[in-house]
Amino acid sequence: MIRKPFFTFLPLCFAAWTLCAAQDPVVGQPTPLTFAQRVTFESKVLDETRTFDIFLPESFHEASPDHTYPVVLLLEGEFFLPVAGAVRHLGSVERMPDSIVVSIPTFTDNYYAPNYYLNGSNFWPKEWERFSFDGPAEKFTAFFRRELFPYLKKHYRANRHRTIIGTSATAAYVFHAFCREPGLFKAHVAIAAGDFLGMGYEPGKTLIDEMVRSMEKEPERDAILYVASTKSDAVWAPEIETNLAQLHQKLAPYGTKKLTYISELVDDPGHYDIVLPSFLKVVEMMYPKARWSVNFQELEKKKGNALQHIDAHYRALSQDLGFTVLPKADRWNSGDCLRSSGTRLLRQGRVEEAIQVLRRWTGYRPHSPKAHMALAKALKVAERFKEAISTQKKAVALAKQRDAAHLDKYQELLNSLTGKAKAHH
Repeated sequence: MIRKPFFTFLPLCFAAWTLCAAQDPVVGQPTPLTFAQRVTFESKVLDETRTFDIFLPESFHEASPDHTYPVVLLLEGEFFLPVAGAVRHLGSVERMPDSIVVSIPTFTDNYYAPNYYLNGSNFWPKEWERFSFDGPAEKFTAFFRRELFPYLKKHYRANRHRTIIGTSATAAYVFHAFCREPGLFKAHVAIAAGDFLGMGYEPGKTLIDEMVRSMEKEPERDAILYVASTKSDAVWAPEIETNLAQLHQKLAPYGTKKLTYISELVDDPGHYDIVLPSFLKVVEMMYPKARWSVNFQELEKKKGNALQHIDAHYRALSQDLGFTVLPKADRWNSGDCLRSSGTRLLRQGRVEEAIQVLRRWTGYRPHSPKAHMALAKALKVAERFKEAISTQKKAVALAKQRDAAHLDKYQELLNSLTGKAKAHH
């Protein structure tokens, strides 16, 4: 037999591959992914139309009215995507509470902050005597107090735990809020802003001095302050490093349990590169991992009622943070939530405790067919068939709207419960 060289088949193989490659796969119309809202706001306080973007937790529309949310306010729209993405991820893995992120564009809209005296700053043009903005800081303050915050509370269940983030020039209002508007925000974050510390409301007087005076007036003030710049900025303007060190030193007497602060020079070379790393540091300041992370299994092992131990933990956490923190109803790929806790308790034969925990899950997620079905299964084990059937009927009704692809499973359990109830009698 004569063997043909392998390469003689290559043209045919290549032709066949070319033909396959040339045929595009059949695809449907691309669907945009929506994760945020843009709101247009007719402000009477500012006498202008403002726009702002809002990110809401994924569970927002499913959660009960008992759930309220902290607010992260960005004064730079450029950083809305990375910060909202970080908040979404950290909330899903229970590293921080589910939160609302709001960004206010400042490059296209007016920005209101004090026209600070530069006091010889090397970071800005030498001919500038003052840093000029579009109007007084009081306009932003009134806008936040009288319009934006009430709007967020009414429409999005926002609570009073607020963080404000400014970068570079937009940090000007952040410093003003810390100095002159205590209580308006819990956390004040000024990134790439060490140069501002040497500026002041009056010539020769710095914001460092003003911040110290603010703490002298209210030494027990409950607040968080984070100020940072990069080493590359300090090369450009050496006073930045001095400013940051001086702030750290002068706030030291006020660094109590209530005032938490960081004033640092970081290695990242880019002026704006530190936004996301800085935000992650602020998260740890606000929600220390050692205090925030909850091991539900450890709470279940304690002597007594599991749900009571879970509630006690979150009451203490709420007391520390100043707003109501509720146990996570459900979590992606985690055992530290009510869903997983109820399932474990049921497997351990702690049926009544499981029912309590799963009933709380349905209370927190009243529109979840999975929550109602889980509760119905626990009630079935307890042979409380009438209540189990009523609960599973709710699950079936909800599944028709929200989980139609698995409707047969919901109906199957309802049929089983009905049969068990008849046999039991």
